[in-house]
Amino acid sequence: MDMVQLENQEEWLDFALNDVTNAILSALNNGCQPVISLAGGQTPKPLYKAIAKKLDKMVLARSVLFIVGDERAKPASLAELNITMIKESLEPAIKKGIVELHGWNIQAGPEASMEEMANKIRTLAKARAKFKIEQFFDACILGLGQDCHTAGLFSCDVYSETQSCAYWAQADSDKIAVKSMAPGRPKERLSLSAGLLASCNKSIFFLQKKEKEEAIEHLLRQDPACPAVLAAGKNSIAYVLG
Repeated sequence: MDMVQLENQEEWLDFALNDVTNAILSALNNGCQPVISLAGGQTPKPLYKAIAKKLDKMVLARSVLFIVGDERAKPASLAELNITMIKESLEPAIKKGIVELHGWNIQAGPEASMEEMANKIRTLAKARAKFKIEQFFDACILGLGQDCHTAGLFSCDVYSETQSCAYWAQADSDKIAVKSMAPGRPKERLSLSAGLLASCNKSIFFLQKKEKEEAIEHLLRQDPACPAVLAAGKNSIAYVLG
C-alpha cells in the first residue's frame, strides 16, 4: 500500500482525479464501459464534483457507470443516504448522460435490495468477462473510519476472497452484497463485499488525516484485522490530506 500525504487540498483532489481519469480512459481503450465504486460520507464530495467537471470536458465513447459501494439500510431521512450526496455531486454529468449511477433500492427492504444489487453485478461481470477484463472494477474510491472500516465493512468476518469477473458473473448473492451493523447510527448497513471491492484495477483511499492516524497506520502495514485491508486491491494507494 502506497501513501501520498498532501497539505494542499487542490493537490489532494488532483492526485485522486488523475487516477480516476486514467482508470476511465483505460477501460474505454479496452472497448468496455468504465465501472467505478464510490464511497459515501462527506470527505469525497469535492472529488465527485471534480470528476463531474472533468468528464464534462472529455469526449467519451460511452457513459461511465458509478456504483454506490455501501448504503444505510434504514436511514432517518433521505439526507443520510450516500446516494443523495453522490447524486447531487455528479448531477451535471448525470443530466448530460455522461454518467450512470446505480445505488441500493432500500425501499424494497434489505434482502431485496441486496439481491437486486447482486443481479446487477452479475450482469455487469458477464459483460466484462466477454472483453476478457480480469478485475470487476476499474477503480474503487474508498474511505477509512477511525475503527478501520471502509464501505459498510465493520468486521473481518465478511466474505473477502477476491476473484475475477468470470467468478462474479456466477457468484452467489451473499458473496457479492452483505449486511452489517455499524457501531453508530444508523446501524444497519448494506455493502458490496470486501472480495468484490478488492476485484479492482486501482483502489483509491481518499482520506483526511485528522483523528485517523492510527487507522491509517493499520491500513499501510496491511493489518489483517483491519476491514479496509480486505477491500483493497493489489494496486492500492492512499491519498491523505493533512
